[in-house]
Amino acid sequence: MTDIHTHILHAIDDGADSIEVSKSMLQIMSKAGVDRVVCTPHFDFTNVSPEDFLQLRDTRMSELSSYARESNIELVRGCELRLTSRILNLDSIGGFCIGDTRNVLIEMPFSKDWTDSCFDLLTNFIDYFNVRPVIAHVERYNPVIKNIKTAEKLIELGAVLQLDASSLFEKQYSKTAKKLLKYEMISVVASDCHNTESRSPEVLSRAFNEIDRICKNGARNYLNNFANSLCK
Repeated sequence: MTDIHTHILHAIDDGADSIEVSKSMLQIMSKAGVDRVVCTPHFDFTNVSPEDFLQLRDTRMSELSSYARESNIELVRGCELRLTSRILNLDSIGGFCIGDTRNVLIEMPFSKDWTDSCFDLLTNFIDYFNVRPVIAHVERYNPVIKNIKTAEKLIELGAVLQLDASSLFEKQYSKTAKKLLKYEMISVVASDCHNTESRSPEVLSRAFNEIDRICKNGARNYLNNFANSLCK
């Protein structure tokens, strides 16, 4: 099983605050049957340059790599890239994508409404860098919660929609999450884990049990296979 959205790397964002926590998260993942983890720390231009961010991410991955191998888990580089106007100023997108692919995890604005300029920016980003955006935790954005057709528009632009596993169990998001699954708009489910307690990676396996209950036969296999494909 592949988890494509995690904040498992230590001391880089609001995820794991120590390498000990990172190791504990890997242990939980291994027991749950996860064998590939995409490391997707936040990047939004605010506190660090793109170059320094990528260097720090790669350093943190290196520091965790030996323990990951002992846990039979493959670490894959990635990033949760916030969609802002500055995104088009990047010299290169390759380091921000999932592994060696052209898939990149994108965090949309948490604003009340998305204007046409927001969709235009996403379109320009796709065209300029020739990438496929994976929209992080799509069920958590107010425009999607208000109108499910907003998610349809993202798909029409060429985006892939990712669901946070925990949203299936949170009152604020569960209705939208289940509706997106019912209409088969979700292509990948991920833990979006940050720690071993309030946002633990164990929620991923629990979510798949819930998906088995509420979705058609084969949904689990489709979602797992799609997550794998995003890394290739």
